[in-house]
This record gives sequence, structure tokens and C-alpha cells, in this order.
Amino acid sequence: MDTQYTVLNPWAEKAENRAYALCPRPETLEGKTIGLYAHFKQSAPDILKEFEIQLAERYPTAKFKHIQYKRDTTEITNDPDFQAELQKWLEDVDVVICGYGDAGSCAMFLGYNAAHIERMGKPVLLFLHSNYYNVARSSCSARFVPNLRIIPLDFNLTLIGGPGKENLVKVLTPKLDEVIGMLTDPLTPEEASAPPVQQYHTEKTFTGTLTELNKLFYQNGFTHGEPIVPPTREAVDEMLKGTNLPPDYVVATMPPMLGKATVEKIAINAVMAGCLPTYMPVMIAVVRAMTAKNISLEGWSCSHGSWFPTIILSGKITKELDMCGGANILTPFKKAEQTIAKAYSYILLNICGIRSNIEDSCGRGHPTRHSVCFGEDYEHSPWEPAHTRFGIPAEDSAVIMFWPENWEFASKTDGKSAAHKLNIICSWESGTFDPGLCLILSPKLAAEFTKDGYDRDKIIDYIWEYSRRPYEKANVEWCIANNHLPKAMLPEKGDYSVRRFWTEDHLFAVVGSDGMLALNGGGDHGGPGVAKIDLPDNWDELLEKYSDYKAENVRY
Repeated sequence: MDTQYTVLNPWAEKAENRAYALCPRPETLEGKTIGLYAHFKQSAPDILKEFEIQLAERYPTAKFKHIQYKRDTTEITNDPDFQAELQKWLEDVDVVICGYGDAGSCAMFLGYNAAHIERMGKPVLLFLHSNYYNVARSSCSARFVPNLRIIPLDFNLTLIGGPGKENLVKVLTPKLDEVIGMLTDPLTPEEASAPPVQQYHTEKTFTGTLTELNKLFYQNGFTHGEPIVPPTREAVDEMLKGTNLPPDYVVATMPPMLGKATVEKIAINAVMAGCLPTYMPVMIAVVRAMTAKNISLEGWSCSHGSWFPTIILSGKITKELDMCGGANILTPFKKAEQTIAKAYSYILLNICGIRSNIEDSCGRGHPTRHSVCFGEDYEHSPWEPAHTRFGIPAEDSAVIMFWPENWEFASKTDGKSAAHKLNIICSWESGTFDPGLCLILSPKLAAEFTKDGYDRDKIIDYIWEYSRRPYEKANVEWCIANNHLPKAMLPEKGDYSVRRFWTEDHLFAVVGSDGMLALNGGGDHGGPGVAKIDLPDNWDELLEKYSDYKAENVRY
């Protein structure tokens, strides 16, 4: 008979489980003031202007007011200056049309802000591209307005950044009656009462065989389909030995769901992934790093972009956890690298509430979209650990979270001068409109740089200054139109080069690979996220207890 297991639920409790009813709708738009709220991209005011033209033809006495929020991946509630401006703008507004969600993170934050306006007492209609309906629906629910009225309008995405007049009319005209209905139709009983969204039975346990539990967890969306280690009470209690924190301690409230990342929920997801209790301090630091104040987690994980989360362990813990640290640095051949990355992906699912094609709107995807984890080779490095660049003492260990999109590699650089190697690095392209770079050098190359007078900081300063591209390749016009012009770039056209990297914050170096490897991208939504790893009082005992978890590969 197959063994039966009783296991704990990995799904997090929401920090707040309240819901707001929708505001009553006016019977007609005749004589009303219609507010038109545009998000940060150039296309949004253009589209809303067409709304005004067509609605004005139906309602000649209607008045219109426009406003644009020019910051992306930002909630109005965290911007007191614009909050005051919005409050004044809304004073004589009767209904609000919000748009336009044309990408994943754009739709996510537009939904947040549309829900905020509805909570301020104004009837709202949110419009976006149908590709992003699910993410907007989740974002409105996450901000307590689960029934907010949303209409998909399929503008040609290739025209975003300035869709043509003909395209606007073609798409909006047949939908105008539906738009008007959503602004004026009486509330349904559900919209008028808005009971809190049911919690996902967060305290419920499940019983079954391993096969049954794997099927059940996959059906509930708790896994990506990989086999799990059953998170029994005994297994979770053992995992909890990896921290001094109590099980009910909330490490972070994780967006977009605002799930409570209690120590116990982190432990449950870590058990499922196959982590050892010695990895528990790392997983707590990962949660802290991915919710650091200087990043927008939804920007990375809900975007149309194909960034892959990268977990870098820095300090002596990489040796203690038997991580590769050298060749094969990006290949998860060791247990720590494999299971820490998998636990991260479960936390995204079960505590953040980010699921594929619902909240995660990634376009082409990426083979390592779930996560990559590796550790630097601190023992053989001529430099201090990477985390010291972020103000954490060298004797500690830390997690660095970074979200690159691609990589570049050069292997035949041994014996070449520092200038030669630096020029190779400076020639590498970096995707996305706000690039970043994590440079990984072998200890041998790091030593060669040091011999030539270049320490880690001097290398980074050199890349910041001399990694450049022609002005016309920097997509400056798009940046200006969409409120993304960096401070380091001049808006005037000219025959000169511009820095490839817009801020030094997104440039850092670790040691532990063959040749020179650059993970590119990773600056668009802030970061890196960095957190110190706090070890439990029983750390030495735990290391001893699990010291035999090392692969002894047989010879043939």
C-alpha cells in the first residue's frame, strides 16, 4: 500500500482580505465631467483623446479633464505629491476612464492605481489590451476592488508608442456602447456588496499518496509540475531549525497578492523544493532581497519582458553549502543551487501569487525564467566578497538578487592586457531600456586584473564611463516620449556617444567562472536587491548534521 502523507498548505494568507464595493454609476453621461487618466506611455493620452472625441459626439454637454501619471511601476499611494494633484483633479469629476495597459507590469500598476481611484469614491472604467486582462484583474483584486469594471480593447501592439488615428477609430467605435454601459449601468448585487475574496484555505492540510499529492498540488497551482518533497509537519519543523525566528514571524508582505511570507510558509515551500534546513537562512534572505525597497518585484515578474531571476550567494556560506563557485557556475549541478532556485519559484507562486499567463505576462519566456542560483568563489578571489559593495561586512554572507535578460561570454582572454579585456566587456550590448550588468570573472582573470592595477571598483568605474553606444542606437526618442530619459543622457540629438549603462547601481562583479561572463539587463525596475544572511545559533550543528549531502560521483 502506498504511504499516505498529511502535508501543509504552501499558499500564503493575504495580509488584508477586505474588498470595496463599486461606486454607484450615473444614469447618463450627459452633463457629466469625464476624467481621462493616462498611464506613463506616450500612446495613452492619444488613445484617451479619441475616447473624448467619440463620447463628445454622443454627449454634447459632457465635459472632459485629462491627467497623466508619468511614472511607471509606481503606486500612487506611494507618491504623495501626485496623490495631492490627483485629489484636486478628481474634485469635479463624475466618472473616470483609466488606460492603457499595453504590457504586463504596465497593466499591473494601472490596475493598482485604477482601484485606488475607485476607492477614492469615483466610478472607474479600466481599459487595456486583452493580452493583459488577467494581470489587471488580479491587480485590482490585490488592491481590494475585485469587481472593478475592465474592458479589453485590442489596439495593434506594434503601434504602441503612437498608434495611428485610423487604428484608434477602428478599434474604439464598435466598443463605444459597451464603454458607455460600463460607465452608466447600475451595479450588480455582487458589485454593490463586494464580499472579501475567499482565502485559499491557507490553514488546510492535504492527505494522500505522493502521486496524489503531486497531482493535487499541480491542480491547485502550487507547483510547476515537478515532483515535490511532501511538506509534512515533521519535515517543516526540521526546516524551521534553520532560523531563530518564530514560525509566525512575517518576513515580508509580498506583492502583488500581498501574501504574508511567514517563516513557516517559507519553510513549507523550501521543503517542497527539496531544500535542506541549512538553506533556510538563505531562503529568508532571498525573500528580503526580492522585496527590497529599491526594486519593483512586479516589474520583473509580471512584465512582458523576459528577465530571469538570479540569486547570487556571496561570502563563506557558498563553501559551507557546497556550491560550485567555479566552472559550471550557471549550471545547477549541486543541491543548493538547484533547490534554492526551485524554492524561489514556489514562493513566487504561493506567496506572491504570480502564475504563468495570469499575473506573469512574460512574452517569449526564458529557459531560466523560474530562477538561477550560484555562489561566488570567495576562497580564490583576490577581492572582497561581492556583497561588500553594498555595505555588508566581508565576514558576513549575503544574497544578491538581480534580473538579467541575456548573457555574453569570452573565454580566450588569458594573458591579455587589462585594456584588451575591458574593451571586450565595453563592446558587449545590454538589452532593455535601462540596462545593468553582473560581471563574472574567473579567479585567474581577477588576479590578472589586480596585477595590472584594476581592482573590482576600478573595473566597474571603467565600464560605467567607457561602455558606450552611438546616440542614435540609444532609442532616445522612445525614452523621451515615455518618460524614461535617464539623467545621464541629454535629450538633444547629436553626433556623440552615450553611456550604455544609465547608473552604476546596476554594475557589479563576482568571481567564480571560466573566462569572462556578463549577465546583461537587470536595471529596468530597480535593484539589485541585497540582504544579509542571518545564521541561527545552531548553525555549526546543522552543518555537521547535513555534512554528508555531497555528491560522490562514481568512476567508470
